[in-house]
Amino acid sequence: MSDTVYFNIAGFSIKIVFQKTIDTFAYKRIKRDILDLLQGFIAVYTEKIDYTIEFIDPGFIQTLFKPKKQTTYTLLYHRTQQKIVTFYYLSIFQFQSLLQSTLLYLLNANKGFMVHCSAILIDEKAHVFLGVSGAGKSTIVKFLYNSYPIIADDQLIIRKENNEYYCYPSPYREKVSWIIKNRKRYPLKGMYFLQKSKKYYISKTSDLDPIVKLIFNQIYTDHQFKKNQASITMKFIFDFGKFYSLSFGKNRKKVLSLISNSSAG
Repeated sequence: MSDTVYFNIAGFSIKIVFQKTIDTFAYKRIKRDILDLLQGFIAVYTEKIDYTIEFIDPGFIQTLFKPKKQTTYTLLYHRTQQKIVTFYYLSIFQFQSLLQSTLLYLLNANKGFMVHCSAILIDEKAHVFLGVSGAGKSTIVKFLYNSYPIIADDQLIIRKENNEYYCYPSPYREKVSWIIKNRKRYPLKGMYFLQKSKKYYISKTSDLDPIVKLIFNQIYTDHQFKKNQASITMKFIFDFGKFYSLSFGKNRKKVLSLISNSSAG
């Protein structure tokens, strides 16, 4: 007899089915780890399922040996259009890779993308911070987390729904433990490109060239969806338009004041 758990991630209904197995230890281990990872995304039964992930007992670890390379590959899953069949010997880290592949597939088909960024909520609206490595994506949310809810320190999902853009927390573990992980969606209010500086200011930017370059460098994608993902991202850049340059330094009080005054305006 199978055991089924439903999740809602980025607005997608995902069903995970645990088929009967004699290896109760492996079943309990992977189910426990998945429920721990996705506890904020557990949902009730729904007839509309966007994707199914099914765990089965293969009886043995399935491998493929390449003699010329002297390399052995372990089979992790079989994929069809709306379903993945995987195995109880999967680790939670391999499951996260499988889940990311699933989400990228669903986002590609539903006007969405996953971006490397940090983000806060102001009045239940998402303000997203992007930048090159070392620009301060983690630093700025550390300055702000006592004053504003944090919904991302590494990854965020953005989708276009009913001609508006919404942000969803990603299901993955972040760098810190106080990041909000839930099924809610938040309207995207603004996207800020970070620069470390001795000056503190926010200014609207309309120069598309650096915006395109920076956003494309921060997008998670799969090579098979690259062309369509580029189209989705370019449409977002042209449609959204609320892009800002944000310069800040190491003074936490000045950063708080800058964000507070900007949101009030």
